[in-house]
Amino acid sequence: MFRHQLEGMSLKELQAEARRCGIMPLLKTIKSCIESIMAYVEDGQHQRASGSREEDVYDDAVSRETQDTQVVSNPSLSTIQEKHSVPSNIQHVSSGSQPCGFQPGTSTNDNAISQLCALVTEQMRHQQIMLQQILTSMENNRNNSNVMNSCVSDALGGTSNAQSTDLNSPPRSAFSSVPTGQAVKLLASQLPVFGGTEDEDVEIWLQKVESVAGIHAVADEVTLLAAISKLNKSARRWFDLTTGSVNHSWSCFKEAITKRFKRRVLFHVAMQKVEAHCWNFNKETFQEYALDKLTIMQSLKLPDRDSIHLLIDGISSNALRGTAAVLQVDSVDEFLEQMHHITTSFSSRKANVGVKQLDKSKIPGVSSEKESSQKIDKDLFCVYCRAKGHVQADCLNSRKRNSPAHPHPFLQKHLLFLLSANHLNLLLHLRFLRLMVLILRHTLLQ
Repeated sequence: MFRHQLEGMSLKELQAEARRCGIMPLLKTIKSCIESIMAYVEDGQHQRASGSREEDVYDDAVSRETQDTQVVSNPSLSTIQEKHSVPSNIQHVSSGSQPCGFQPGTSTNDNAISQLCALVTEQMRHQQIMLQQILTSMENNRNNSNVMNSCVSDALGGTSNAQSTDLNSPPRSAFSSVPTGQAVKLLASQLPVFGGTEDEDVEIWLQKVESVAGIHAVADEVTLLAAISKLNKSARRWFDLTTGSVNHSWSCFKEAITKRFKRRVLFHVAMQKVEAHCWNFNKETFQEYALDKLTIMQSLKLPDRDSIHLLIDGISSNALRGTAAVLQVDSVDEFLEQMHHITTSFSSRKANVGVKQLDKSKIPGVSSEKESSQKIDKDLFCVYCRAKGHVQADCLNSRKRNSPAHPHPFLQKHLLFLLSANHLNLLLHLRFLRLMVLILRHTLLQ
């Protein structure tokens, strides 16, 4: 029976059936949906559009015939249509079926049920036709795009076809439209200088060159010329004296310069240089000290934590070293940023404070005491030693000459000992006394 069929449906199916009947708003319970649909059927509101529905049924039949022919021509659509086919519980009701709650044999109820089923079937067919049209249009668009791509590839060649189909291809470099000479100058302006000294690492320099060249996507020839222009000192002399394959390509040049300037770094020697380099805050800022020390540590390739500890060890101030040790940083850049704020007062570039003292020698009519004393000293003359700049009273040679002879402390003690002895001991030590006097006189003359 019809009510039995409605009771066997789910809530979503009942809401869809109510939407087809024009019952709004949709109810949220199964019982209310069934009652509203049955009330709609009993009222007979669907009989007003019976004439137009018969015409739609005829159109449906025609559209079904066209759909069958299209399905035969395009079998891929049959599976999609099967998914959207009419459910089995909403198919045509047989003529012998009777709705629940109606008197058997009444033609009015049979007509209402058949018309309702026809309406549902009609809507499902319309949906199938719309879906088929959408799929057909999508397939036509895809075919048209393939034909367009093939035409473009035939007109422009294989290279342009690869560029048009590859959407993830990198953009063209800015140096591609620049002459080679100008491209070499532009690339060389962004490369560091390499001199081949003991503190420079050739591998790090080559990595920098290749990284900049890769960003601009330049050719190897431009990279080779730009790298050669940045050589100086020992590296330039080596390149000028070297002949052969070093000038042929970038790979040959890289191999040759690596073989020549790659040096084995002794860890203990490098660590001695690092530990010996300390921060002198009277002559340089902390940033300058850190950059110099990081340059020395570059060949060791230490992690950031070890580099930070070595930078802290080079600080002579205990208070500042303790402050730097408690900083919670993970990279060298963060450490330098924090230390810049801490070490601002230790900068060597301090401004001069106060007023400059006046130079009295520059004031006309005023002479300094030093200049006046120098003029007086130039006019003095010593008559004893014949030297200028002092007089005889201040002459050291004259003072030594005229000063009385003072006995040596050892002689004084010995004389006291002799005086305290008896007369015989005096006679015995007479010669010794004379000898000591001669020694003393010779000492004073010297």
